[in-house]
Amino acid sequence: MDLVTNPKPDRKEYFRLWHLKNQERRAAASAEDRRLHPEKFRARAREQRKKHHSKYLESDKKFRAKYRDKHNLQQKEKYWRDVELSRKLHREAMRKVYLQNREKLLARNREYASKNKDKIRAQQRQYRLLNLEKRKQQLKAWQIAHKDDPIQRAKRRIRDIPNQQRRRALKAKATINLAQIQEWMESVKSKSRASCYWCQSLISTKAIHFDHIVALSKGGSHSVENLCVSCAACNLSKHNKPVRIWIKSGQQMLEL
Repeated sequence: MDLVTNPKPDRKEYFRLWHLKNQERRAAASAEDRRLHPEKFRARAREQRKKHHSKYLESDKKFRAKYRDKHNLQQKEKYWRDVELSRKLHREAMRKVYLQNREKLLARNREYASKNKDKIRAQQRQYRLLNLEKRKQQLKAWQIAHKDDPIQRAKRRIRDIPNQQRRRALKAKATINLAQIQEWMESVKSKSRASCYWCQSLISTKAIHFDHIVALSKGGSHSVENLCVSCAACNLSKHNKPVRIWIKSGQQMLEL
């Protein structure tokens, strides 16, 4: 509608035409107003969203459905542009959520642990067997980091005393010929390399373990006939298990 030919148009039509004619000027004025009074516009936006909450939720849902693929691609690009920063922000966000819900999460974890004890033990046992070298390196790094800590030294001494006493008692009770054992061990260590009795791998004699085929705690004797050369991985994973239960690939099975 032309304002010149019709000097008194309908009021709504008149303002519609005026807005169209002055669209750029109004946008610039609005942008300047937002820059000068950001809090006012934020408060107004919050008020509008609160007043028309369901309408805004529906609109957001439609927008996300329409641009989901584009948004996911943008998020991936943003993540990989600065991986360390993204991971740091994610850890901080997860830490914040944990602190807010700490008691609830701990109660849920305790309940799960009490109902799934056997499952958790089996998972831990499997993890230990599959990650022997990794756990050894972690333990070594931790020990180096805490070697001067007096509290940790005292804890280690207290923890190891009962095991050492029990093992000494079992050895004394099960020993057949200590001189023969000592002679055999020295003859093995006099060589540069030795073969693991269980997995047949060649290892330096500086890193070998002397393992009881039948554990002392299971009634085995402390004698040359019940001792073998073992690598650290086999000895630590076997612990005091019977050979028939402890089975690894390439392991020599004994008729015990």
